[in-house]
Amino acid sequence: MKHFVRTAACVAAFLPALPVLSIAQDAGSTLPLASDAPAASRPAAAIEAGGASDCQPVIQALDAAIKTGQAELDRQDWIRATASLKLAETSATQAAGACSGPQADEAQARLVNLRGMIQLAEDKTRRIKECTSLTRQASSVDVKAAMAQAAKKESAELLRHYDEAVKLWTGAVDACDGPARERARRNLADTDKARAAIAELSDSGPECEAGHRGAASMQDLGKQAFQERRWADAALLFRKSASMYEMAGEKCHGRQADVAQTRFNQVMVDAHNAEYCAPVFDRAREKAQQLKAAGPGEPLATRQEMSRNTEIAWREAAVQCRGSAAELALNNAQRLSKERGTPLPDTVLAAIKATAVQAEPLVQLVPPAAPVTATKAVAVAGSAGALATATTSASVPPANPLAGITDTIGSVAKRVTSATTPAAPEPAPAQAAAKPAAPPQPAEFDVNGAKFAGVFQRDANGTTYSGNGSITWPNGDRYNGTLAMGKREGKGSFTWASGQSYAGDWKNDEPNGQGSMRFPNGDQYEGAVMRGMPNGSGSMRFARGDFYSGDFVNGVPHGKGSFLGKNGHQYAGQWAAGLKEGNGTYTWPNGDKWVGVFRKDAQTDDGDLVRADEQAKGKQASAS
Repeated sequence: MKHFVRTAACVAAFLPALPVLSIAQDAGSTLPLASDAPAASRPAAAIEAGGASDCQPVIQALDAAIKTGQAELDRQDWIRATASLKLAETSATQAAGACSGPQADEAQARLVNLRGMIQLAEDKTRRIKECTSLTRQASSVDVKAAMAQAAKKESAELLRHYDEAVKLWTGAVDACDGPARERARRNLADTDKARAAIAELSDSGPECEAGHRGAASMQDLGKQAFQERRWADAALLFRKSASMYEMAGEKCHGRQADVAQTRFNQVMVDAHNAEYCAPVFDRAREKAQQLKAAGPGEPLATRQEMSRNTEIAWREAAVQCRGSAAELALNNAQRLSKERGTPLPDTVLAAIKATAVQAEPLVQLVPPAAPVTATKAVAVAGSAGALATATTSASVPPANPLAGITDTIGSVAKRVTSATTPAAPEPAPAQAAAKPAAPPQPAEFDVNGAKFAGVFQRDANGTTYSGNGSITWPNGDRYNGTLAMGKREGKGSFTWASGQSYAGDWKNDEPNGQGSMRFPNGDQYEGAVMRGMPNGSGSMRFARGDFYSGDFVNGVPHGKGSFLGKNGHQYAGQWAAGLKEGNGTYTWPNGDKWVGVFRKDAQTDDGDLVRADEQAKGKQASAS
């Protein structure tokens, strides 16, 4: 019992310490570390040392990601830059959580900057995708339009394609940047130009459009026959195509009439070459191939003879062909002569020239105008002063036509007769010495069909009249104004039986000075006139609603001038021989402009397309 009590007491003596030992052993088998204590109980130096250890790897990863993303931004590789910058954003977020103090603040600032860079890269990526999509769509529609045009589809269908293409290319210009945007601008300008040509053809009316389409189809058949070496068939088809272009030129006006003229001339050349040039050209080409195949193994004399025969064949082709085919044949002949070193004898060359076939002349597609009748000055003879000779009329061809300008600013009108009237003929020889001036004639008198009305007096030479009044010829032509020695001089007006008229200044029996012209088709000109044609500053108002004002030379726009088409198209700038040539501005009805250099009535690469909305934005910016 005592032993039990002592044991219990011993145990009791140890009881206060047991709970403490038990708690320490439950905490782990190792001694607790100071760093495991709460941060509030840790020294500041210990916190900074631990943060730097955990933060440094994350900061390094962040720096590497930012460097990669920035390099891709510099290269404008927006898609890769977006991926790299998002990786850097993740590293910056980790750094902001892992670091403390200034490093944490720096990581947070980088995170804000990175998000701005990501937004930029994403915007650029989206624009690239939009640009690529619009460019692909626009190119696809351009192909559809080209295929429809090649298939000779109606202009309404072509305009639908081109309108869609213009819309898509306009969107591409807005969506793209850098080289892609410039490419879109070029395509937009080309598509605009193609659309304007189709619109002009449509505006010319269904007969003009149908005429062009039929002529082009016949021309294509001629080309096919030519490629198949069916020379006679090709010549026939080309000539039929030329006739159809001739008829189209009569139905069209403005630029479409000029297009018909150009294609008429081209097809006439093709018809001549198919009939006369192609067989001879083929023979020359066969001889050239034989000469080439002979090689250096052939004796020199043989090769020389083959060279001479081949040159003769090419020269025969040169005199039979027209256009570029003739130039090519002649160049081949001259090259052989130079290589051989001995020219062909003059007799051979003369014989070759004698074989040339005269090509049909390339005519101007001008609708026939009524001839202007020239009335010769009335001659008077006889000592008693009696009228002895008759007034004689002679039909003379009309002078060169006045320029007309198309809806797309074009070239020369084909049907306008100038106001030039024929000069008076040489007077008949007097039978006696000149008599003194005769007294005034009656108010009205007749000289072999020519009716005079007014105040006229026979001149001292006895062969002409001077005075003021009107003269009416049997064919219906009428002049009202001043005569001096039988010639129109000063102010006067002339009206042709065809309906054409001129009123203004006359000098030496021709319209010279300032005047106005009215043509049978309703066109009207006002301005400077020289030798019966518009020369100098003037304006032309066309019956179809177009208007031109500016410089003229020999009846066509030349110098500076402006044109307003009935469909709202405008051009202001330089002209040469009736065509846009030099610096100018072309304006579409929707306000878009093309400003730059024109050559041969067409835009060049030296210019800029300015959209109407861009002009409006510029004006707003200037106003603000």
